[in-house]
Amino acid sequence: MKKFFYSAVALLLSVTYAGGQLKNSNGNATLAKIKTANEKVTTMSCSFTRTIKQSMLDQSAKADGNFNYTKDNKLSMVYTNGEMVVINNNEVAIGKKGKVRHLKAKSKHAEPLVNTLLGCVSGNLDKLDGTLESVKEANGVSTVIITVDNFKVGQSKFSKVELNYGADLTIQSIKMTEADGSYTLYELQSKTLNKSIDDKVYNTEK
Repeated sequence: MKKFFYSAVALLLSVTYAGGQLKNSNGNATLAKIKTANEKVTTMSCSFTRTIKQSMLDQSAKADGNFNYTKDNKLSMVYTNGEMVVINNNEVAIGKKGKVRHLKAKSKHAEPLVNTLLGCVSGNLDKLDGTLESVKEANGVSTVIITVDNFKVGQSKFSKVELNYGADLTIQSIKMTEADGSYTLYELQSKTLNKSIDDKVYNTEK
C-alpha cells in the first residue's frame, strides 16, 4: 500500500500545467449550466472514495475520507489512512500525518493542483488546460471528457479527464486516465451543500 500512497502524493506534486483556456468549449450550453449552478454553491461537504487502478495489476487500491469545500479557495480531502490534501487560500498542505509538506498555492508545484481541483469542484472548467472532447447528458448525469496534453505524474502521463456532474450539476466524480488504461478515480457521496463549515477543517499543523 505504501507504493499507492507515494504514487498518490506524486500525482499531487508532479502535475504539469500549461494554463490557458479550455479549447473547443466556447458556447457549450452544458458547461454554461454547470458553471451557473455552481455559482450558488458556497460550501460542500461529503464522504469520498479514491480508487487507483494500474493496468498491469488485477486489483485496485481504495482509500476513503472526508471532503470539504468552501467557496472560493478552500478545499480539504482528509483520508482515514492519514493522507491529506488541504487548500487554504494561499497555502496548500499535502502528505500524511507526520510528513506533511506545506506549499504556497501559487508555487509551480502546487498551482496545477489548486487550479484543477478548485476548477472541477466549482464547475468553472473554462480555464482548465486541455481540449473539450465531449459533453453528454443522460439519466440526470452530465459527463464532461477533456483530452489533456500536459498532465504528468513522474513518468506517467494522463491523457483524459472525465468529470461527472449529478442532477444538481455539482461534482460527482473525477476520473483521470492514462493511455494504457490505468486510472485514478475520485467519487463523492452524500453531499451536503451550503451548510456552515468550521474553518478549523482547513487548518493543518506546520
